[in-house]
Amino acid sequence: MSSTPADERTRNRGASPSTNASSQTYILFVVTCLFVSMTGNFLHHRLADPHNVHKHAMRQFEMNHLGGHAKLDEQMKKQKIATKLQSTVTDSGEKPPPPVHDLAGLSCSDHGGPSDDLAKEMIYWSDIPSDDKFVSPIGANSDKRKYLTFEPDGGGFNNIRMSMETMIVMAHAMSRTLVMPPSQGMYLLRKDRGKQRVHFSFDDFYHLEQVGYEHAGLHVISMEEFLLTEAMTGNLFNTTTGDVAFPPNNQTNWDGIDPKPLKEYLRDVTLTPLNWNPGSCLVAFPSDDGPEHFAELD
Repeated sequence: MSSTPADERTRNRGASPSTNASSQTYILFVVTCLFVSMTGNFLHHRLADPHNVHKHAMRQFEMNHLGGHAKLDEQMKKQKIATKLQSTVTDSGEKPPPPVHDLAGLSCSDHGGPSDDLAKEMIYWSDIPSDDKFVSPIGANSDKRKYLTFEPDGGGFNNIRMSMETMIVMAHAMSRTLVMPPSQGMYLLRKDRGKQRVHFSFDDFYHLEQVGYEHAGLHVISMEEFLLTEAMTGNLFNTTTGDVAFPPNNQTNWDGIDPKPLKEYLRDVTLTPLNWNPGSCLVAFPSDDGPEHFAELD
């Protein structure tokens, strides 16, 4: 049985609704897949992206642990001002009392951490009275105040911390006032400059002022105080020419500024053994403070 063109057109018209429905279903399927894919991708980057997870963790840590620290820091600043005023009036020549509390009295619970009972095995600072009272005999009779400046280690924070601790021990052992570097970028802590703080000082991590308060033989000052006291008064000289040398642009506050010009300046006005060879020269201190121990070391 043969079909005519009219019959063929009739069959095509009859199949058209089914074909259109299939096309619409396919388009809807594709759109749905795209929507699900885009939604999943958005949620992944919003919730599971490492950067966002890190930021969320930082915010949580700040809320849970640094809230109390911020309040304590503000309290210490106020007490510091009051202590300076008091020391100015009394002029007793002795160190003023600690601003808030001793280092061994730090409490984790005060900063949103675990209770003191749970934190017994974690010792932030061990109080040793003999260390608190120790004054090195090296330079003890000198009328001139001497200093120790240093450049933070260029490695990771653990290396930065260890080098700083070494400087504290050396300053204590040599009766030198320790000059702390200004706040600056630290390796691995200076990312996302436009989103977060990237300049830090050691005071952001340690109660160095409190350490100086509690140790009779240790004095700690800021770089700004050192430059105001010694550099701007003409007490620093270029070790090569012997001329009085002032800081670059007479600047004393170097917090958050490129420290390279300051480092070069300090190297010119201080004894900086850049060519020191540990293989042929070592630093040694006597085992005790008696004169016989110094003679033994000599």
